[in-house]
Amino acid sequence: MKVELTSSDFDRGYIDIPIEYARGEPPKHFPATIQLVRPDVKSAAKLVAELLVDEDYEKVALNCIQPPKFATQEFLNMLTPFSYQALTEAAMALVFGVHWRNKFAKPQQGQK
Repeated sequence: MKVELTSSDFDRGYIDIPIEYARGEPPKHFPATIQLVRPDVKSAAKLVAELLVDEDYEKVALNCIQPPKFATQEFLNMLTPFSYQALTEAAMALVFGVHWRNKFAKPQQGQK
């Protein structure tokens, strides 16, 4: 499962992502899609600082999930690993740009 963000998604600041639950269908009162919303630049800068310390990409996903009642570890644990990965990678791209991996890549030994 891979989510491709479009220029329209970036322009409006959010994307709706279909999600897969490990149990198959969504539990009662749970969505089949989840919305990721890009935080403001000040919040994004704080996320950069946190990522440089602990590399916890899940924090970015939880910061973007709307509505907030689904921005929980319990909700993420209900997803398939593929859906979890797609959601996390989409959140990273939405917040930090499509080339986010290059920005957070660790230099190889011998490089500065």
